[in-house]
Amino acid sequence: METPALPEYMKKENIFLICILAALVSFGVSIFLVNYVNTPKDFSIFVIPDNGSINIGEYIQTNVIVLGENNYSRSVSLSARNLPAGIKVTFLPQNGIIPACSSIMTIETNKTLSNGDYKIYVWGLASDGKEHKKEYKLNINRQ
Repeated sequence: METPALPEYMKKENIFLICILAALVSFGVSIFLVNYVNTPKDFSIFVIPDNGSINIGEYIQTNVIVLGENNYSRSVSLSARNLPAGIKVTFLPQNGIIPACSSIMTIETNKTLSNGDYKIYVWGLASDGKEHKKEYKLNINRQ
């Protein structure tokens, strides 16, 4: 009785390649796990859209999205900084935002503003003290 032929992948030269491939895959998984474990937990802020244009005396709304990285789940509070006189910013909600969540930012203007471009900084402060900011560009037009 004749010995059955080995499948192509079981031949000596292919077994060596399979072992090398298995080692590389295992090494790649190890690198991935090390990178995942060593990557700190944190959050990011996104303002979408990150710019807008309105007439003096009007308001505009935009979305502020807070995303967690590596299962980050600390509470984040939002605020706006670099506000010139005549611009008021509110967030709904403003406090207790758990990633992944969003807030609506409303920017109100009064008639004392001049035409031009304004930068508003949206700040997120987490309960563990981590802080991040994003810029929003507002263009004001006189009617």
